Amino acid sequence: MYIWKHINHNPLELSDMVSSRLPTAIKLWIKKQVDSNMDWKAIKAGLCMTDEELDTFNLSNVIPKIPAGLIISYQDVQNIILARMNSLARKHF
Repeated sequence: MYIWKHINHNPLELSDMVSSRLPTAIKLWIKKQVDSNMDWKAIKAGLCMTDEELDTFNLSNVIPKIPAGLIISYQDVQNIILARMNSLARKHF
């Protein structure tokens, strides 16, 4: 039996669980995009940063907030799309 060792964090601590999830504002933004019938490709296109924005982000002396476009993943959008589809399926069943 293999026991996975978590170095520098405990995955069962509340602070680690909260920090590993998307902020509520970003979840609501994704939900709004999905409700307007956008798919992953359309959402990702809207999240792309220009080269100037990336340079500003990389060269800043102060640690800035991470732009939403860098933390939203395909799986985050897919989860919200599937939740919406399940909700619609239950509504009509």
